[in-house]
Parts: sequence; structure tokens; C-alpha cells
Amino acid sequence: MYTEPDPHTGIISWFARNPVAANLLMVMIIAVGGIAFLTMTKEAQPRIPPRGINVTIPFPGAAPEEVEQAILIKLEAALKDVDGIESFDTYANEGSGSASIDVDTGSGYDIEEVMKDVEQAVAGMNRLPAEAEKPRVTANRWQQSVLRVQISGDLDERSMKALAEEVRDDLLQIPQVAKATVRGVRPTEISIEIPERQLRRYGLSLNQVSNAVRSSSTDLSGGSIESDSGDIRIRAIGQAYNGEEFEQIVLLTRPDGTRITIGDIAVVKDEFVDMPFYTLFNGRPSVSVEVDALGDQSQIEVSAAARQYIVEKQKSLPPGVTVNYWGDISVFIGESVNLMVKNLLIGSVLVFIVLGLFLRLQLAAWVMVGIPVSFLGAGMLMPLPGFDLTVNMMSIFGFFMVLGIVVDDAIIIGESAYTEVEKHGQHIDNVIIGVKRVVIPATFGVLTTIATFTPLIVSGGDFAAMQRVIGWVVVFCLIFSIVESKLILPAHLAHIKAKPPGNPVTRGIHRVQDMISAGLKSFVSNQYQPFLKRAIEHRYTTVTTFIALLIIVGGMFMGGIIRFVFSPEIPDTYAMARVELAEGMPEELGVSIAEQLRMTLVQAGDEIQEELGLEESLLGDNNTVLANSTIDAAVEINQPDSGDVDPKILTDRWRELMGDVAGTKSMRIRSMQRTGGGPALQFSLLGRDSAKVEAAAADLIEHLRGYTGVYEVESSHVSGTRELQLRIKPQAEALGLTQMDLASQVRQAFYGVEAQRVNRDDTEIRVMVRYPKEERISVGNLENMWFKTPAGGEVPFEQVALMVYDAAPSGIRRQNGERVVVVTAEVNTTTTAPGDVMRGVYQNFVAKLPDAHPGVNMQLSGASERQNRTLFDFGKNALIALFVIYALMAIPLKSYIQPLIVMSVIPFGLIGALLGHFILNYPVSSVTIMGLIALTGVVVNDGIILVDYVNKAVAQGRSRAEAAVEAGGARFRAILLTSTTTFMGLTPMLTETSFQAALMMPMAIALAFGILFATTMTLILIPCLYIIADDFMAMIGTKYGPAEGTTAQPSPRGGG
Repeated sequence: MYTEPDPHTGIISWFARNPVAANLLMVMIIAVGGIAFLTMTKEAQPRIPPRGINVTIPFPGAAPEEVEQAILIKLEAALKDVDGIESFDTYANEGSGSASIDVDTGSGYDIEEVMKDVEQAVAGMNRLPAEAEKPRVTANRWQQSVLRVQISGDLDERSMKALAEEVRDDLLQIPQVAKATVRGVRPTEISIEIPERQLRRYGLSLNQVSNAVRSSSTDLSGGSIESDSGDIRIRAIGQAYNGEEFEQIVLLTRPDGTRITIGDIAVVKDEFVDMPFYTLFNGRPSVSVEVDALGDQSQIEVSAAARQYIVEKQKSLPPGVTVNYWGDISVFIGESVNLMVKNLLIGSVLVFIVLGLFLRLQLAAWVMVGIPVSFLGAGMLMPLPGFDLTVNMMSIFGFFMVLGIVVDDAIIIGESAYTEVEKHGQHIDNVIIGVKRVVIPATFGVLTTIATFTPLIVSGGDFAAMQRVIGWVVVFCLIFSIVESKLILPAHLAHIKAKPPGNPVTRGIHRVQDMISAGLKSFVSNQYQPFLKRAIEHRYTTVTTFIALLIIVGGMFMGGIIRFVFSPEIPDTYAMARVELAEGMPEELGVSIAEQLRMTLVQAGDEIQEELGLEESLLGDNNTVLANSTIDAAVEINQPDSGDVDPKILTDRWRELMGDVAGTKSMRIRSMQRTGGGPALQFSLLGRDSAKVEAAAADLIEHLRGYTGVYEVESSHVSGTRELQLRIKPQAEALGLTQMDLASQVRQAFYGVEAQRVNRDDTEIRVMVRYPKEERISVGNLENMWFKTPAGGEVPFEQVALMVYDAAPSGIRRQNGERVVVVTAEVNTTTTAPGDVMRGVYQNFVAKLPDAHPGVNMQLSGASERQNRTLFDFGKNALIALFVIYALMAIPLKSYIQPLIVMSVIPFGLIGALLGHFILNYPVSSVTIMGLIALTGVVVNDGIILVDYVNKAVAQGRSRAEAAVEAGGARFRAILLTSTTTFMGLTPMLTETSFQAALMMPMAIALAFGILFATTMTLILIPCLYIIADDFMAMIGTKYGPAEGTTAQPSPRGGG
């Protein structure tokens, strides 16, 4: 039996009859939320909680294989016993060993605690080489590059570095700036270079010179004198800080009293480290200072303070020297926020227009009030401890995505009240009855929508930070939509005065509304309900048609017609290139390639400008840096006023003009960012036999190069440099020399001995003792070496060592205690789906791997492995969310079966979403899933309202078939409005072409197009499924839902 709601009891009635309380609640939410938004931190992207720890152990001068044996194997053994480590890889490079550790933060481990355990484990490592330096353990900290201060001009390198350090120090004095780092400079080194003939002349060794430096160049406390006037501290001062002071250090004192100093036998160079180096900004010599935001710093405030300093600093610089900035993140933040706010406002206007066409303008206006109340209410909660959300591109899109959804509850409430007033007249009782008629299903509908977003909040993976921000924003908005629609909106609806149109404009609007209302009623009565009646009569055919359509669209997806890319690429405002030089390449070649990289960039920009007829070049500020064996180039892309130009046009041309460059290990040129980072494809090949692993990697590279759209196929294994291996001769051992003596004396001569480190101008400077450069540039220099024996004698090289040439790896990577070679590749996602390439690799390469390369295993790694892990984690949480959704529907519907009816249409929501991607030529991606989640909430929400009405109609005496048809007609306007407002709210984003919107587009497509199809599903498929469920229950002799033939009990109401 159905009972009409009582309009005189309950919190809804109390607020409806007390508009002062409702208005005060509304004003409080708006005021507090507005203040929160104004004071909230604004940044580009959500802050990603750190989960990585790095361990670095310098081993100067050591080859990768030596580092592997002496450092990595021991480091791996130490890390295996540390709890909280999810995985780690180790690396051996020239002069250092390192480990990259992922902490299992998803299981509750705290990165700071795990880092302490790692520090203890590393400190407990024993038998490390004496030359190895103290291990450094660091945790990855969140920081965001704000901008780069670029100093350029006609200054020598030392003056340029000094000016950069001055700028850095000035910036750090600004309260808003917490971190500023000088980039693009060579470190300083004091090199004491002694020819071998001088060492032999005075009977010295490099090690003895090094010891003399350590003993003479030092400051040492000598205690204190306790005098009558007080304690006097004693301190011996002798520390040398520059080349001239080191030249004065005494090495020998002869019997006649003469002293031999370092300056007498050596050349002391106090200058930059001798290494390949080249740095230009817009074609001029340059040094940069990178400014970062740390912790909860506002990137906009940091940028503004730094830019103000730059303006003032330029005034004090000499002619020909400029200080500028580029890469300003505040520009990106401002453009992104403005873009989202603009589209948010346009979407709101469109939503209001739609509501105004179907509802009374006053009613539409009060329904729209739910948007600012819900948004500002969410703003109240965002900065609270535990959430710590900020205003960023993700949170703004969360508001954008919920724009059409947040008014659904108000639409359902307002439309029900409007319908009740239309039937019985304008009276507060009728408004309350209309509200209460749908309050339970509407509230539980919002709760189910909240439940659909919980997987975003609790799931891990590459997108966890982005997902959590969007999830919490949506949940907060929906919570306050319940508050607004149940407590604030009824008070406003109850006091709307029904006035006849007073001017031509309102009369015109009223006529349009009447026309639309009449047309809609006619359509419902004459087209929709008769069609629905026939669909119910042929319900099995109807459902089969929907299933067939789902299979067809699913087949398009599985067959690759609708492409899938897990990590979508989004355009960047910068084009970047990185070139890794092959080992042993001369410095001149590195400078030549760096210059070629810069010139081909300029050529590519000029060609594209001419081809597209652009008034201005695409190329903005650009920077090229060569340091050690790596060349990095970056250019800011200027978008023309006529519209956005795909930055891939520039990078494709740049790559084409560079071609294959001899003397390089790898070259990557890109202007697209991939969500989650890393290359599109990444495979790890492991095995005990390094040669077999390398051969398998070579075959995999050739296999990948055979796929269309696959490019930049690279391997972490690089053919080793020529290595000269030395073995001690028996006759040398007879003289007391050992293999260690041989290695150490060669190392001292060619690499050098680190005598000490001095701090000068807040910089740590190495003091090295070695042969002059001209005595360590050829094999002949080695062959002319003399070795000191333990007895003090000297032996030529030819009597000490055998020389054997071999190839050695330039770097070693290990995983799970085995050497690993990582093969990576990029994919042109406009023509090729990475998943298709992956399937081809497994079918045509991995299947044959055991026979072709026994003992070699292949694993997914990088983005591919994270994809599987993310999908598994999300799927697990989605199952839990589905159960919660089921429970939230079962409670108001009081049925175990009816929630399944509503939930059974969820898969059909994929049809519209997938077809939307196909029509707009967008690949389905992991970002699409977020749109599907929102779509699920809308479908379920509308489904609950419809099924609840059917139940009430059955309780009032209609048959189930009649009730289903009646429910479709009665809820048609509300469902149409909720779907249309959601679609119209997203329309501005669908038409957006800017690169800032590219990441959000798949979400918008899935929700907007999915909701269009969801309307059909809700209004046709659910009634059919309702009757099919009745057929099934009747077949097994069971009834569900309310019994047919009962009557409704009226409730006292006011009005006519």
C-alpha cells in the first residue's frame, strides 16, 4: 500500500516552512566556501606523494663491471631484507653504483620509515672498496619547477657562473622562494698535475703527494689555554683553498734545508673540470637558475616574486648581459584555470537555458543555485587536513565533470514539486509533497553516484593523484547537492509567487515554454508511450536488439576499429630532444651534434612557418645544453592566434632533418607528454648469460622495428667501449708487486688521487693529484709508465703488466639479482594502438623465445607493467563499489532483484561512450574510465527514480506493464532534463581545441555521448527488463516488488 507523504513533519518540511534558516545555511556555505577558494593554493597539477628512494654509492674511476661486483651485489643483498620495498632496480655506471627503490605505500608503509631502514641496511654493508665514497640515501620529494631564470651574454664562463650564483643567492633571500639551483655550469676542480719524470726525479709517488696535501692542508683544533682572563682556544690554521695556496705546500726538505713545494714540480690548475660542455640560450652563451616550489608553496606566488626580482636585476647588469625567464608554470596555470572557468561558465549558461525551456524561469534559477552552493560547499572541505586539495587542472575538471550531474538531484526534486504544483496548485504543502515523493530514491541515487566514484579515491597506479582529486571533488559536490536540494531548494520553491508574465520578454519566454511543454507532452503521449508499450510487448526482441548493438560496438573496440591507448598522449607547450652520445666520442663531436640539433630545430620552424603561412614562427625561447655525454635541447612553442598547431608537426620535421646521427647511443625528440610517463612500450629481458640476453634484445629490437607506427626503438644495452685489461706478470709478483698495486698505480696516474675536498663559496671542490693531460691520452703513455715496488725501486710497464683488449659494457642494469636489458619503443597512437603491438610481440616473439634464446625470460615493465597493475587494482575496487551500489539501491527499492535490473544496463552505457570516441576519432584510454564512472552514476540515478515510480504505480493499482509505461511518461521530463543538462554542461569542453583540454577530452566524450545513449536505455531498456524480471519470477512461482491492485492512501494537503 502506498501512502502519500505528510507535508507537516520532518526536516524537509521544517526548512521549507523556515526560509530564514535555509537562506542562512546557503549564505554560510557560499561565504565560507568563497573564502576557502580565494586562499587555496593554486598549482598546475595535483601533488604526487613520493614513493621512491634512491641510493647512490660513488666509486670514482671504476668501470661498470667493477661497480657491479664490488657494489651492486652487496647492495642488493642489503635491500632484500628491508620491509616495505615493493621493487628495486640497480645500476652500474662509470664511477658509481645506484639503486632505484619503489616503496609499497599502497600497503601503508611510510616512505620516511622505509628510508630509515634503507639507510641502516646500506650503512651495514661491509667490505666496500676503499675508494668508494659514503653512500647517499635520498627520498624523492615533491617539487614543481616554477620557472628558469636565464642569464646570457658576452661573459667568460667564470664570470657567468659567478653571476648565476649571485642571482641564486638573491632569489633565496626572497621569502616566497625556497629553492633555486644553478644549472648549466661545470664544477670547479683543483688539479695538481705532476709529470712522471718529476716524480722519478724526486723519488715521489702520486700517493705520497696526496698524503702531503692531506697533512699540510688542514685546520686543526689544539684545545684551549685556561688563563686568568679566561679560556683561549688554540687552533692550527693551514687549510689551502685555491691553486696558489696548494702550490706552497712542501713535499720534501733536503739536508741542506731547501724545500721542494708542489709548485716546484707540478702545475696546479684551479679551473673548471675538463669535460665536454656547451650551453646556449637563443643562440647565446648562457647559464640558468631553476626556481622550484616546495611543499605547499603557491607556484603563482613564487613565480610573481621571481619575475619581479628579474625586472629589478636587469637594471643593474652591464650592457650585453641579459637576465630573462622562461618555462613559467604560472602562465600554464593561469591559462588552464581561465580555460576551465570559461567553459564552466558557458556550460552553466547552457544548463540554465535547457532548464529554462522546460521549467518555470524562477524554478530553473533556483535549481541553478545548486551549482554554486555545491561547488563552494566542496571548497569548504578541500583544504581540510587529510584531504589537502588545491585548485589545479584536475580539481577544476572535477567541478566541470560534475556540473551537469550536480543539478540532477535538484532537477528531480524541482521537477517533482513542479509537477505536483501543476496538478494541485501553488501551495507549500504541494511543494513539500512533491519533494518528499522522490526524496528517498533521489537521495539514494546521489549516494550510488558517490559510490561509483570511490574507486577513483582508493585506487593506486599512475593516475592515483589525479584520480583522487577528481574523486574527492565530485564526492564533496554531491554531498552538498543533497544538502542544497533537500534543505535549501524546497524553501525557495515553496515561496515562488505564481505571477503572470509582466513584459514582452517574459511573455515570449512563457509562450516558448508552453510550446515546448505542450510538444513534450504530445511526444510522450503520442510517440514515446505507445512505442514503449510495443517495446514491452516485444520485450525480448527489444533487449536482444540492445545486446546485439552492444556486441557490434564491442567488436569494433576489440577489433581495433575503436582504438585503445592506456596512457594517452597530450600536447605540450615545449618540444624537447635528448641525445645520448656513444662512449668515448671526442668532445668536438658532441659540440658538433649539439649545434646540429639547434640548427635543424631552427630550420624545421622556418619550414613549417612558410608551409602554414604563419605570420610568426612557432619557435619561442630555446635552450641547448651539452654536459658530459648528454645533449638536451628544448624550445617553447608559440601557438598562432589563428588556432592551435599540432606540435607533433614540429617534432616530426625536426626528427626527419636530424636523421641518423653517427656517434650516438639514442636520440629522442618529442612534444607530447604521456600520462604516467615513460615510453609507450617497455620490455625487460633477463637471464644469467649476458650474451644471450643481449642477443635476445637485438632480435626484439628488429622485431619491433617491423611494426608500422613504432619508432625510437632503443635498448639499455650499448655495445661496450674498448677496454684495455691489465694482468700482472709473474716476474713483477716476484718483486713484491700485486694486481692491486698494478691497478692502483695506473688508476692514480690516469684517473688521479682525490687528496681532499675543500669548501669554497658554499661549493665543495675536489683536489685531485694526477699526471698531466698530455701524459694520459694514449696507450703509449701507459706503456711508458714506471711502477714503484714495495722496496722503493722502479720497474717499467713492460716488465709489470700484460695488455689484453676487450669490449666492456658502458653500463649495467640489474633486476631481481640478474642482469637485465630493457627495450623501449614509442608508438604513433594516431595510426597504431600499443596494445596491438603488444599482442603481436607476444604471439610472434615471446612464443618463440624459449627456443631462440634458451635461458632468457621477458617481462613487461614500465608503462606496460603499470597498466596491468593499475587495471587490476581498479577492477578490484570497482567490484567493491558495485556491491555498495547494489546495497544502496536495494534499501530504498526494498528488493533484491530490482537493483540488478538497474545495474544490468550499466554495460550498455559503453555503447554511447565508445561510439563517441569513434565519431571524434579519439582513442579510448585510461582517462575514459573516469567518464564511464560518472556515466554509471547518472544511469543508476535515473534508473532508481524510474523503478521507484513503477513500484508506487503498482502499489496504487496498476498492472506492472501499465505502471512501466506510466512511469516512463511521468519521469520522461526529469530524465530528459538530467541527461540534457549533463550533456550541455560538457559541450564547451567537447568543442575545445586547446592543448590544456586534451587530457580531459576522453572523460568528457565518455560522459557526454554515453549520457545521450543512457537516456534511451533508461526510458526503454529498464521498463522492458522490469517486465522480463517479472516474467522470470512468475515462471519460478515468485513475485517481487509491491503487490498489484493496492490503493494509495491520501495525505492532507493544501491548495486546490
